[in-house]
Amino acid sequence: EVKKEWDLIIASDVIYVPNVVPLLFDVVTAGLREGGEFVLAYARRNVKFELVLEEAERRGIVWEEQESGVEGENVWVFSMKSEVEAEVEGDDNG
Repeated sequence: EVKKEWDLIIASDVIYVPNVVPLLFDVVTAGLREGGEFVLAYARRNVKFELVLEEAERRGIVWEEQESGVEGENVWVFSMKSEVEAEVEGDDNG
């Protein structure tokens, strides 16, 4: 069992097949503290990045793209919302 003890998780070049995406977010959501960040460097392979963003959204994780300076490569910062932030957002959308 992984405890939610990390403030930061960094991964690069870890997504080669679609079925890895939910597993990656299993690890992130299990290990990242509330308010923590997951930094993912991504170069397009065989997986559409939309699958990654959909999985993050399904789990209540927000993201922001950062400039990598390299064409075809992206850096994304994913943040775990606190329960309060998620409730406020839900109230704003309701």
